[in-house]
Amino acid sequence: MANENPYWYKLIEYKRIVKHETGYTLPFIIGAHSYSGRTDEFDIGKLIDEINEYKTSEQFLISSCSTTGNHYILSIATSDDISASKITDKIIFHNDEIGYCTLSDKAIALLNREYNPVIAIGKYSWVNENWEPFTPEDILEIKEALK
Repeated sequence: MANENPYWYKLIEYKRIVKHETGYTLPFIIGAHSYSGRTDEFDIGKLIDEINEYKTSEQFLISSCSTTGNHYILSIATSDDISASKITDKIIFHNDEIGYCTLSDKAIALLNREYNPVIAIGKYSWVNENWEPFTPEDILEIKEALK
């Protein structure tokens, strides 16, 4: 059981392999935590800590995504991301204004300001240009990804 991938990794891997899409928004990943069987408190800071502690040679990308209203998604970094960024850290941060950079305290603060209010009220899913609670389809997708 110790070698099992964390729930957030299963989600983004499912999105990439099954859905052929890049990744999930940070609120979606935080909200999916409650379906993972874990009962600990979880937030963006803890997600970032887990990613940094996760034993893998892969790098991860937190980037703004035009299909989600330019909200930030978590995905597995592609070889193009890695070569374009020239960053060797576990997490690469990207937005259109500043390009690729390391995930600094300033970037983490930006993510917390942006998403903590919607996460606090249980709105994890970006639907019709609004944050909403998970839809039944979201819940099915989460459960499928975490099997």
